[in-house]
Amino acid sequence: MNDKGKNWRHVYKSLVLLEYLVKCGDERVAEECAVNLHTIETLKDFQYFEDHKDLGIGIREKSKALVVLLKDHETLNIERNKGLKVRQKFQGNKASIGSHQTRKPGELGREIKKQFSRDSAGIISFRLFV
Repeated sequence: MNDKGKNWRHVYKSLVLLEYLVKCGDERVAEECAVNLHTIETLKDFQYFEDHKDLGIGIREKSKALVVLLKDHETLNIERNKGLKVRQKFQGNKASIGSHQTRKPGELGREIKKQFSRDSAGIISFRLFV
C-alpha cells in the first residue's frame, strides 16, 4: 500500500483484498486493520492524475469506505455475518460436489500449507506452499 503514482493499481488492489479479508477473513485481520487504521486513513488524500484524468478517486473512495467499516463495529459485524453465510453456503456445496468420489483428502498428490508471519514492524504476511 506504500506504492505511489503510476503504481496506483497496486494500492487499489491491496484495498480490495483488505476489504474482502476484513469482511470474510479471520477476525484478527479486522483487529489488525483497526489498530493500523491511520495507514488506511492516509489514503483518503491519494492523488494521481494521468492525461488529465483522476485515477486516484477509486483509492480515495475505497479507503474511506474501509475506514467507516472499521470504525462502525455494528456494520462490521453485519458484513462479517453476511460473509460467514456465503462461506457456509459454498462449503455446504463443496461437500456435495465431490461426494461421489472415493479419494481421501491426502491422496491428491500435493499438500498445501499456509503460513502466517509478522515482521518487526508488525506487518502480517501470508505464504502458501504447494
